[in-house]
Amino acid sequence: MGTKCNVFCPKFRCLKKALKIRYSGGKPLAWCTWVNDPCKGYKCTYAFCTSHAMLPDGTCTLLSPRSNIKKKSLEEEMLEEERKFASIERKLRKVGRRDLIDIS
Repeated sequence: MGTKCNVFCPKFRCLKKALKIRYSGGKPLAWCTWVNDPCKGYKCTYAFCTSHAMLPDGTCTLLSPRSNIKKKSLEEEMLEEERKFASIERKLRKVGRRDLIDIS
């Protein structure tokens, strides 16, 4: 499927500000100074992407192929918005706020 977020990405951050890059044998190692263990990466509770590109399962939407993303047509988007508006309109009628419904 998609590529998982990587701790060495410049957009990857730790909300605890505990991520440090150490070098072991010439290779970089992501280290969490908060628990003094190797960083879990996207599995950590405090993992964050500054571009808001990390999905809950750790997939990076910046690196994922764009062909998997289904694009909606303008008509489909309008129908969806009309359904949302109708739902809000019904709720407003229930509470008796008809003055908020008339958008002329």
